[in-house]
Amino acid sequence: MKKVLVLLLIILFNKVATAQADKNFIEKLLKSKPELFKEIFNDPDKHEVQVVYTQINRDKNNRPSFKTYTFNVDRNRFFYAASTVKLPLALLSLEKINKLNINGLNKEAALKIDSASRKQIAVSVDTSASNGLPSISNYIKKILLVSDNDAYNRLYEFLGQQYIDERLKEKGFRDVRILNRYVVGDDTITARYTNPMQFYSGGKMVYSQPQVYNSNNIYKGLKPIFKGKGYLNAKDSLINKPYNLQYKNFYPLQEQQKLLKTLLFPESVAASQRFGLTDDDYNFVY
Repeated sequence: MKKVLVLLLIILFNKVATAQADKNFIEKLLKSKPELFKEIFNDPDKHEVQVVYTQINRDKNNRPSFKTYTFNVDRNRFFYAASTVKLPLALLSLEKINKLNINGLNKEAALKIDSASRKQIAVSVDTSASNGLPSISNYIKKILLVSDNDAYNRLYEFLGQQYIDERLKEKGFRDVRILNRYVVGDDTITARYTNPMQFYSGGKMVYSQPQVYNSNNIYKGLKPIFKGKGYLNAKDSLINKPYNLQYKNFYPLQEQQKLLKTLLFPESVAASQRFGLTDDDYNFVY
C-alpha cells in the first residue's frame, strides 16, 4: 500500500501542470494507471477511498492561492480518524494556555495530573522529558514525533470534551467529533469526565484545574455505524459481527485538510477561524 501511495504522489507531481484546467483531475489520474488503481476505481464505495488534493500556487509576491480536487469525497461517510485527531488537540492546548493568560503558565510548565473518576490515570513523571516532568510542550512533541496515545489522552484531559467540541465548532469545524481517549477503554460516561490537574513553575503551583464534566448531550443524534466483519473485545476474544463506531472520533478528510491549511497558512482564513497561537507556538509546532 505504501508503494501505491508513493507512486500516486509521484504521478501527482508529474501531472500538476495540467491540473488547473481539469476539474476531473483525480479521476483521470486514477484511470491513467489501471494497473495500480483499477480495483479501487471500479468499486470506490466498496473500498471507501477518498482523495483530496490541493495545488498551491503563488503569485509574484509569493502570496498563495489554492485549487482543490477531490475523488469520491463524502464528509458524512465514516472512516476511523485514528491519530489524525491529535494535531487539533495540540493546537487547542497551546491556544488554551494563551487564553488563560496566567503568569508562569506556559507550555513548558511542569504538570501533575490526578485521577478522580473511573478510567482516569494519575501521572507526575515523564521519563521522556529532559527534566523528567510532564508538560504540554513535551506531550505535543510526543504526539507530533511518535504519535503517542498517552500524550493525546493528556491533552484531551487538559482541554475536556466540551471545550474541544465548542472551540472547533467556533472555528468552523462543525463536522468534527473528538469524543474519547485512546487505549483506556472510554465509554460514553468516562469520556465526559477529565482529570483534575495542576501546573507548576519554579516549584510553585500557578494553575489548578478541577475535574471537568461535559453536561452537554454530545452524543445526541448520533446513529449506529457498523463497519467490518468482526473485532476483538477487551478480553481479546474475536466477536464475529460488525463493530459499532457510533461513539468514536470522527474527522472528515475535508476538515483535516482545512485544519492543515489553517495551521500552515493562517492568513488565508478568517481571523475567527485561526488558532490563537503566538509566533513561538507556530515555530514550535512547525
